Amino acid sequence: MSVRAYRNGRCDREQFTALRARAAVERGSELELTCYFNDVRGATRPAAESCDAAGVRAATTRTTTGEGPGTERDNLSFFLRVGAWGPNDEQVELSVRADSCRLPRERIRELLSGVEALLVAAVERPGEPVASLLASLPGADADVSPSGPDPEPEAATVPEPQARPVDAGALG
Repeated sequence: MSVRAYRNGRCDREQFTALRARAAVERGSELELTCYFNDVRGATRPAAESCDAAGVRAATTRTTTGEGPGTERDNLSFFLRVGAWGPNDEQVELSVRADSCRLPRERIRELLSGVEALLVAAVERPGEPVASLLASLPGADADVSPSGPDPEPEAATVPEPQARPVDAGALG
């Protein structure tokens, strides 16, 4: 079943609300139902341990980014899709669709570059904990909030609201 069907499925609103409340109690936090991750690569993808780390690092020189058409309305705030393409599905495509009120357009490329750097680090150092990989990345101590560092109080301004999700293109 497609993610679109999951996102737009019909249900009894009262039962759904009760289910969410029970899940929130069990988890200790509210469920975020506007963020999605979809890995649509085939089952034949190689394990990180079997990848050629030097080849993966070299492939980053061919990384490209682009933008697809935006969508005026959508019931999501963040959607990361992982796909594969090429003759043997050897190339990875990452795409992000995000609500520009929550994640400004200019931060999407930074996010995708960060994910790419994390994936390359995972291939270069298989078995290393993700937290350690993240800490080793350039800019690991930088502010990663959606809009960047908080402005100084005297320089704070209220941005004009934006109401359109944006689509970032693919890495590949």
